[in-house]
Amino acid sequence: MIREVQAKSALHYHEQTFATNWDVNIYRGCGHGCVYCFARYTHRYLDDPEFFTAIYVKSNIAEVLDREMSRKSWKKMPVNLGGVTDAYQPAEIENRLMPEVLRIFIKHRNPLVIVTKSILPLRDIDLISELAKLVQVDVFVSVSTLDENIRKVTEPDSASAADRLNMLADFSKAGCRTGVLIMPIIPLLTDSEENLRGIFELARKNGANFVETGTLHLRGSTRDPFMKAIRQNFPDHLQKIAEIYPGANADELYKSSLRPLIRRLKSEYGPWPEFTPPPPSFELPQEQQLSLF
Repeated sequence: MIREVQAKSALHYHEQTFATNWDVNIYRGCGHGCVYCFARYTHRYLDDPEFFTAIYVKSNIAEVLDREMSRKSWKKMPVNLGGVTDAYQPAEIENRLMPEVLRIFIKHRNPLVIVTKSILPLRDIDLISELAKLVQVDVFVSVSTLDENIRKVTEPDSASAADRLNMLADFSKAGCRTGVLIMPIIPLLTDSEENLRGIFELARKNGANFVETGTLHLRGSTRDPFMKAIRQNFPDHLQKIAEIYPGANADELYKSSLRPLIRRLKSEYGPWPEFTPPPPSFELPQEQQLSLF
């Protein structure tokens, strides 16, 4: 169900750097249906439990973004499109908010980070390339597994991981920095050397500038739906995964057993520098305090 809403604000600041400190979410809810999605909590504020099926479209988001980026107080900081929802989720096929949003970024020459599980950004590659000629643009894909049988359970309405990874070559040619987030690494499902090696190989083949890895988190409302999906689809793994996850994070024994493999693959297919957000499109005075208003 698609519901149109009017955005009151577009740019949102958070203290911890998730790609950047600034987000724009053009939708609420996400149609990719990832069983490990951490963002379900955002629908609590709407009193709506249907995060994957009740998609709220911020139809005026480009107008609001333009107004906020026009303020003298805005310092052209890099912005992540999609902190808690994918800007290129299935709803974007029909709603087409992104082309106008990208035109606002071009107008204001503002650095941009896109993180997606979709190949729909290819539709807008001309606009993204135009922005990349002006400022730094980063395009990241989030990938967990190359096994389509597993992906169809854990990320049912996303693009195939191989298609996502192969898309990066096009964005490298378009002048963007590109990267791969191997996240989340799920015990017994996506943590095999064969799977991880395959992702690293495709990342290198398609010219990715960065590769970052991260294990599954089961915070808050994420745990019960995830465990339900495991129980229904991979029941033989349920007990072991529950043992590895006594709480929100994997136990230290599991994480320590995984680290040598990740280090070896990074070394073998790298070098991969640590990701740094795009710089503002002009330097800030050192003493200046950031403010949205």
